[in-house]
Amino acid sequence: AENPVFRMLGRSSAELRVEAEHLAASLDQRGVVVEVVASQGQVGGGALPGSLLPGWAVRIVGPAGFPSISKKASTRLFLALLDGQPPVLGVLREGRVVLDVRCLDRDAVDRVADAVKIAVNGCSGK
Repeated sequence: AENPVFRMLGRSSAELRVEAEHLAASLDQRGVVVEVVASQGQVGGGALPGSLLPGWAVRIVGPAGFPSISKKASTRLFLALLDGQPPVLGVLREGRVVLDVRCLDRDAVDRVADAVKIAVNGCSGK
């Protein structure tokens, strides 16, 4: 069987863009406004410290029909995502939560999108 770590590390930029667009569409269907953005992921500090991997991610703007989530609310959203079911690990960049899709399997997109919707609505008062 293929090692999942090597499979995820080897995903192409084009494949990651498709996955980011898929997650964005799933969130849009749930009333969450997002942007697909270029991203630099990190491999980790063990074997490849400081190594960056170009890819694509989804930046959370906020719930449809509401103003963008503030920087303060983005911090609350980041923590709410970690506490959700399933837990969703994002990254805070420039005051926004960003979801890197490199390690997201296609069969988990709906569960992740549901968890994001719940967290976004909870942090926006919707």
